[in-house]
Amino acid sequence: SETSEDDKVEKKFDPSAKAGKSILKSAKVTQRNEKRTVMFSERRLDHEDEESLTEEEKLESDVDVESLSSEDGGEEKGNGASMGQIDSSKEAGMQKMSKKRKLDEEEQSQLKEDIYGRLRDAKGNIIPATKSGAYVPPAKRALMAGGHNEALRKKLKGLINKVSEGTIQVLSSQVESLYLDNSRADVNETLTALISEALISPVLSPERLVSEMVMLMAILHGNVGSEVGAFFLQDMVKQFDKNLLESEYGMGKTMENVILLISNIYNFKMVHSRIIFDIMEKFIASFMDRDIELLLLMLKTVGFSLRKDDPTKLKQVILDIQTKAKKAEMSSGEALQSRIRFMLDILMAVRNNNMHKIPSYDPSHIEHLKKITKNFIRGQGLGEDQLNIGLEDLLKADQVGRWWIIGSAWEGRNNPVENATEAKSRTETSVVGTVSTRMLKLAKKQGMNTDIRKHIFFILGSSEDFEDAFARLLRLGLNRTQEREIMHVILHCCLHEKEYNPFYAFLAQKFCNFDRRFMITVQFSMWDKFKEIEKLDKENRSKLARFLSHLLLSKSLSLSIFKVVDFGMEGKKMIRFLAQVLCDVVACSQSKTVVEIFERIAPFPKLKALRQGLQVFMRIHLKGLKLKGQLSEQDFQDRIDMAESAMFSSQASSML
Repeated sequence: SETSEDDKVEKKFDPSAKAGKSILKSAKVTQRNEKRTVMFSERRLDHEDEESLTEEEKLESDVDVESLSSEDGGEEKGNGASMGQIDSSKEAGMQKMSKKRKLDEEEQSQLKEDIYGRLRDAKGNIIPATKSGAYVPPAKRALMAGGHNEALRKKLKGLINKVSEGTIQVLSSQVESLYLDNSRADVNETLTALISEALISPVLSPERLVSEMVMLMAILHGNVGSEVGAFFLQDMVKQFDKNLLESEYGMGKTMENVILLISNIYNFKMVHSRIIFDIMEKFIASFMDRDIELLLLMLKTVGFSLRKDDPTKLKQVILDIQTKAKKAEMSSGEALQSRIRFMLDILMAVRNNNMHKIPSYDPSHIEHLKKITKNFIRGQGLGEDQLNIGLEDLLKADQVGRWWIIGSAWEGRNNPVENATEAKSRTETSVVGTVSTRMLKLAKKQGMNTDIRKHIFFILGSSEDFEDAFARLLRLGLNRTQEREIMHVILHCCLHEKEYNPFYAFLAQKFCNFDRRFMITVQFSMWDKFKEIEKLDKENRSKLARFLSHLLLSKSLSLSIFKVVDFGMEGKKMIRFLAQVLCDVVACSQSKTVVEIFERIAPFPKLKALRQGLQVFMRIHLKGLKLKGQLSEQDFQDRIDMAESAMFSSQASSML
């Protein structure tokens, strides 16, 4: 008994025996799990094979299973235990599949797309594309997701919200940098869309805000390129045409906002007056209540600018409005009649250049903004890239093309022969229809051998006055080089008239006051005539002297024009010419004018030789000269002394 108790104690506390039992138990469990896995995989393979079978094969297999089930009925009872094992293995397989699905989902969430649109896993391996999905470029995916140019839009919106007179310089430079970093088309579209959202609404936008927004576009139009203003203008014209087709021209004050934007585009010299007149013609043709309101708005905004740029066309528009107004007054109520009368009062104020008669009209702010804009535009200045586009050109741009943008396709000349014939017939009807055959022969006789010179000559011969000629010559649309021909033809016609005609002098004065480049052209033309002065006869010299003295008295030219004359070495005809010019200047009606003319050359050290030459010339050739005019000899000598003292005055204007 003692030995048995010792054996029991030994068995109870034997650690090696206990470890052996645990190893055997774990081995059995592992073997059982492997059997279940094999059985589950066989069942899954059988299941996949069944799915791959056709319907006929499934029917055959079902028949075989039924026949076999009857034979194996006895065996099923014996295999009950094995079926239980299969069910438990099925549950384990389902758990394994769910874990696998979770792992696949985690891998899918870790997939990233590289710059070429390929999928990569967390380790950077490329995942091959499946047949179900096609490659979509990143730009297209961003567009489909609605995030196209979202960053650009946010930047531009932030800049537009800060637009004001004080911040315009900084903002314009920042927008210019965006044009360098992004596509011009994208920036144009986004910028135009943002301005339209901000200003075009059923509520009337403040005129100050509209003018400042257009001021920004004018700076970009001058510095970035004319396509900026052209795109903006085309979008405004599209909105104008869209509202024009709606009843009452759109909701609320939408049309007024569009008209304000287009008018300010013209005020900042981004576009020619042609489009303004085209829009006015649309309203005149309809001439209802809304048309009268919009015409009033346009006349207040751009009426005086139109009077300066194209007075002849404005005169015709005023006549058309007056004709329509008379017909409308006869068949309208009192409310419409009062509006018509008010519009006619505005028309008369514009025609007579009387700004004070227009209520709440203050052009000072827009003129101030135009002066500021000139300082910010690089190059020639405001109006250098002015677009001469009509309303129909902009509306048909999507079908025909944009001829005003360099490099853009245009289908306006599909048949060159027909277009050349049409252009020739239009030129002949516009020129020959208003000019006689004698005028055509005269143009040929006067050496007008180019089309430009012929057109200028015909305009000079058929104009009512110098104002009409000035407006028509500007409408020719000549470039800088071709514009020089205007002054050459004016001077040529002046010298070849039978008698001196002041029409040419007044016209030249108008051009000199309009732009400095015409003054430079006249100056060079006069220097050419100085070289040929010895070849001119007495009559032509007299005409040239009167022409030049008129420009000097009107302060269109300065006495500095004589700086090319070599005083003391001039010939007899040159002396007579200079004497006539200086006599006309000194003997003018007002002594104050004489002082101002000679003071203009006083402050410049480079003109010292000219001042001394004029002083000597007047003392030698003008003193003691008897005039047939209103001045006595003593008064004439006093004027000469006054002119000499003015030339050497230290308190003179520094403006040539």
